[in-house]
Amino acid sequence: RTLEPGADQFVCLSRCKTVETLAADVEKVEERVAELAEVASRLDEQAVFKSQAEVQNLLDSLTQLLKLHKRRLDENLKYFAFKEQVDEFDSWLRSQEIVLKSIEAGSDEESCERAIEKCGQAQSALRSRQSQMDQLDANFAGLQSEKNCRLEEAKALRDALKTRLANVHLSARDLHKSLLDSKKIHKLLHEAGGLHEALDETLHELQSLAQFGITLTSNEELLRGLDLLTESELRPLGQRRDNLDKRGRQLMDEFKGSDAETVINEDVSAVERLWQELTQTAEEKRADLMAAKEAHTGLLKFSDLLQALQQLLNQILAEDLAPSYKLAVEQVERSAQRGKEAKQRESQAQEFARVAAKCRRDCPFMSDFIDAKQAAVAQLCEQVVSAQKRRHELYVENADIRRVLDGCQRMNRWLDDFGREFSGCAPGFEYGLEQLEVRGKRSEELAALLSAQKPRVDALTELTLLERRFEEQRRTDSAKRSKSMAYNELTAGVKKRETMRQQQQQPHTPPISEEVAARSRPQLTRPQSIAEESAASAAAKASELPSSRRPASPA
Repeated sequence: RTLEPGADQFVCLSRCKTVETLAADVEKVEERVAELAEVASRLDEQAVFKSQAEVQNLLDSLTQLLKLHKRRLDENLKYFAFKEQVDEFDSWLRSQEIVLKSIEAGSDEESCERAIEKCGQAQSALRSRQSQMDQLDANFAGLQSEKNCRLEEAKALRDALKTRLANVHLSARDLHKSLLDSKKIHKLLHEAGGLHEALDETLHELQSLAQFGITLTSNEELLRGLDLLTESELRPLGQRRDNLDKRGRQLMDEFKGSDAETVINEDVSAVERLWQELTQTAEEKRADLMAAKEAHTGLLKFSDLLQALQQLLNQILAEDLAPSYKLAVEQVERSAQRGKEAKQRESQAQEFARVAAKCRRDCPFMSDFIDAKQAAVAQLCEQVVSAQKRRHELYVENADIRRVLDGCQRMNRWLDDFGREFSGCAPGFEYGLEQLEVRGKRSEELAALLSAQKPRVDALTELTLLERRFEEQRRTDSAKRSKSMAYNELTAGVKKRETMRQQQQQPHTPPISEEVAARSRPQLTRPQSIAEESAASAAAKASELPSSRRPASPA
């Protein structure tokens, strides 16, 4: 009805068909918009964050397990440092056993004194080493308790990680949510790979050191410590041997043909034998240190860490990462197909825009309807483009995941190779255990020998104390006798002076006159004053003696 007069009816019919076609396209586009809205509603960010937290916890547990095994490696190194101290103490016990066996009972006083001196030296050496024995026992107990605690913690952590891995299931429906966090997964797995590379470098370094026969402490330091030990143990015996040689040369002429000559020769020969035994002991100590070094390099390849780590990686690859990798590949293929479809839709939208512009020019009365439909189609195209960009980002992140999984597979192959190498080191462990058992039995025998020698040492000590007490008593008695004799002499002199004074006071002379008596009186008083002075000096000397040492009076 609105056609202008003279218009062609064929043109009108073609325009109507074009409008109907556009309306059908608009309906199809609306249906597709509804489908994309459903897909967008499924992309829930909270679920994505939840999956991120699960993966983060899983990777944190793996990192903690790697750190735990690294700490256990440090503990093994600490154990071997403690083992070297045990070997040093074992060698010292052997030297003390040789010293105790060299004690021989003598018939003369000199041999008895030498035996007492040797027993005293052995006791003092044992007392000086008692603190070291207590420290070694305390260190060993601490290491045992710490080892048990760390083992229980590792078992608990392994069980918790197994349960956590068993509860993690990534289905195909939730796969697109987990793929959104692939960058964080890649970063955390990269950190775990860094820890693994550090552990790999340490193990390669230890293998190279073992290949060239060098441990963490160099051979020069071990030999230097061995020289110090042997010097500290052998120097006193060497000095004693030299002194006995000098004494034998000096006294050989004096005691030639007597028992003392035989005693000196026996002492010299005993010290020579002892020196040879200690030299042999030092050589055995060197051999033991070399064997401990070889056992050390073998024990560095520990089995518990290998088995736990390999089981964990196999479980992760079998239960979690391998299915996720397959689903990710499928998702990438679907994303590529949808990208092609999006490109086709974009070309269709451009064609629709050209047709709508042409209709707007040809049919001005349908401009509002065409604008509304064109806006809906443009919004739909924007949604499709944004979804395509997001899927392209996921495709790029999936490439990172594939590289990480390849690294995990390489690490699994390396662990298999390491397990085969470790199986070849098993004889070294058996030799180390046998050595420890033999040394434990040796220490028990030495303890029994020391306990058996204890009564003899106690008897010799008692004999020495009795001799000292007898000497002190004899010296005390002689001092008392000398003091009593001096006091008796002093008392006799005082009595003699008193008798002389009394005789001078009563002389037997005829009577004389008073003048003569007056002249002779001063002469008579002079001996009296002399006697009084001698008595006073004797009393002063007697008072100078100590009260505790003053002998009893004759009364």
